[in-house]
Amino acid sequence: MVANAPDLVALLDDMAATRAGQLFVADHVQGADYQIDPAAGAGCPIITGLIKPGPMRNPSDGATSVRIARDGAGWALFGTSMVGTHR
Repeated sequence: MVANAPDLVALLDDMAATRAGQLFVADHVQGADYQIDPAAGAGCPIITGLIKPGPMRNPSDGATSVRIARDGAGWALFGTSMVGTHR
């Protein structure tokens, strides 16, 4: 099955996958990270608002990277913006 981003206007910039088949993607335009279930063909935002609000948005402030990495004894999802901010 193929899945799209939940938002109609999106610029997907990076992807990370788990062994269980879940996908996480960064959306530069919406400033969001999505969790995508390719088996169901559906996705949902897990974090939004990663852009500067206002009429004069800087296009380089959106989400650009997602990574799954060790965080102590468990795993965590990390996101990075175009300007280097980590979430």
